[in-house]
Amino acid sequence: MENLSLKASQAHSTRGKELAEQNDLEGALQELNTALNLDPRNTAALIALGQISHNTGDLKKALKFCQDALMYEHNNIEAWTMMANIYDEEGDYDKALEQLKYAMQFDPENSNVLYLMGYIYAEKEEFARAKEFMDKALEVDPEHEDAIRDLDYINEMLSNA
Repeated sequence: MENLSLKASQAHSTRGKELAEQNDLEGALQELNTALNLDPRNTAALIALGQISHNTGDLKKALKFCQDALMYEHNNIEAWTMMANIYDEEGDYDKALEQLKYAMQFDPENSNVLYLMGYIYAEKEEFARAKEFMDKALEVDPEHEDAIRDLDYINEMLSNA
């Protein structure tokens, strides 16, 4: 019986994410909440609810969903990076970097985590450090468009220093 609940929860979670991508937030929320009712430890549903909350501007709620997901799956890179993005948006760069450092413990070669580290260091105007992380991101993924674009800006800032 428990296996059926987990499978049903996963199915509702998948459907909820699909509906969210189609901008049917009401349907997505219904599916994702059903997923959590069936399995409160469904990290995919928690992350999806966090993403919806983040996209609709409810940053506190988004953080809570991420924190809940991390209780069940401490190495969830998506939760760590979403929290970093939220803290970045709030201007708390040190807290954002802290989240990314946790993420790097679990996946030190993740190009998106490396990119975000570089991006936040650039926001802090620590351009030499930002360049290090952008370079690492591009070593892992030479086609990372954001890293390519932002590295040009960082190099320009370093040459003007």
